[in-house]
This record gives sequence, C-alpha cells and structure tokens, in this order.
Amino acid sequence: MIDLAVVNQVIEKKGSWFEYTSSVSKDSNFRVQGNEKLRKHVLDTKGLIFEIQEQLISKSSSLTKASAVNTTDAKIVVEEFDEDDYEEES
Repeated sequence: MIDLAVVNQVIEKKGSWFEYTSSVSKDSNFRVQGNEKLRKHVLDTKGLIFEIQEQLISKSSSLTKASAVNTTDAKIVVEEFDEDDYEEES
C-alpha cells in the first residue's frame, strides 16, 4: 500500500526523501529519508495507515498508474495486523 501511495503521489518522493501532508491532521505530516524509515513511520504512527488508505480510495480512478511501476525488485511483506491496535480516537 505504501508503494501505491508513492506511485499515486499520496506520499511524495523527492530523491530518497518521502513527504506526506495530511488533509486531516497536521500531526500526521512527516518527512523521512529512506524506504525503511518510511515503512516504520507509517506503521508506527497510529491511524496513519488508515488515512493513507482513505486517500488512495479517493484517488481510485488513478490507481491504474501502479501497473507502470517496475516491480522487479519489489519485496512482498506480509504482516499480521491487529485492527484493535489502530482504532481512531473519538
């Protein structure tokens, strides 16, 4: 999902830097360097993955761009996900 967010410019990539500007909360904004730091930040920030997912859904008409991505070096990572750990605060 993070790769789709980058391809569809939900997360901006500038060189080795990744930047995200939230339309929901300024607390979600970030700028990190490197793929691993990006992945860790997105997974460690409560609710951020859902916010990014919502933006991807809203851009669903442009998700076809992902087919142009070179996936030769792509890694598939499967992680167990506990939705209870990421409940949105009221």
